[in-house]
Amino acid sequence: MSEPRIQIAGATYAAATSHYLGMPEQCVSHAGMVVRCYLPERDASLIDNITHNPKCWALWAASYSFWELGRYREARAASAEQLELARTIANPWNLAWGLTGGSDVISFLGDWSRHLELIAEARVLGQQYELPFLDFICDFHEGFARISAKEFAAGERSLRQGLNAWEESGGTGELTQGYALLAEALTGLGRYDSALTDVIKAGEWIDKTGERHWESEIYRVRGEIDLLREGGSAELAEAGFRRALDISREKKTKTWELRAATSLARLWQRQGKHQEGRELLTAIYEWFQEGIETSDLKEAKFLLDELSA
Repeated sequence: MSEPRIQIAGATYAAATSHYLGMPEQCVSHAGMVVRCYLPERDASLIDNITHNPKCWALWAASYSFWELGRYREARAASAEQLELARTIANPWNLAWGLTGGSDVISFLGDWSRHLELIAEARVLGQQYELPFLDFICDFHEGFARISAKEFAAGERSLRQGLNAWEESGGTGELTQGYALLAEALTGLGRYDSALTDVIKAGEWIDKTGERHWESEIYRVRGEIDLLREGGSAELAEAGFRRALDISREKKTKTWELRAATSLARLWQRQGKHQEGRELLTAIYEWFQEGIETSDLKEAKFLLDELSA
């Protein structure tokens, strides 16, 4: 393998690894190098070595990191570019990933119905090319989409099915995120004991794999569970929310910071500390210059209006 191809392959792996380790700024930097230096005639065949087209894979990692950093236009653009390129290349596995995990950001930004359409397309692709493992990958990411849409019962069933199959196959990637989302769905369904079991599993997978991109959200979800479950308390919940805030601020992940601040401000609202909640939430809400249509910012704005009433 020539030196430029080694550099492209290395930067691609570095982008994906930085994403999973919870280092979004580094991920964006590595992915940018791949996008700038990628030459189709030289580098497209790397798909045979690293299972993905390097530019597609770098754009997917970047789209996720842009979303975490609160840079939503760039997140949407990177996700769309990776899918367009995947369709052009037409490698079945590369395209299937682009339609499913590669497009998760679409759901996180609020277009769940579009993501579900892409996942359905991936299922057809799996049947066409006899790729049965795509069934559980589709289940996995359909769960992401439905839970993002707050379709908690359907999302929990789909994600649980995909997660179980993924673990049985020996897979470990994205289990922190998967179990955290299961916990969120179960909390929404009022099944707090089961939610606690899954959020604890999410934390255990951090220790096993070092995969930390969902770490702040795990502490936030644990806080929500502690606020509602029997044996929990407002003190435990606040500790979880504060830990989530600390992690998100350290990593400059504005989306996770917004979620953690919203949860803590809502708790303070219940405790009558309206001014403290308003000041906390206003600081992060006003940072955003885009994404006003996303559910996270809508929820924050609704709470701010209540706190200011």
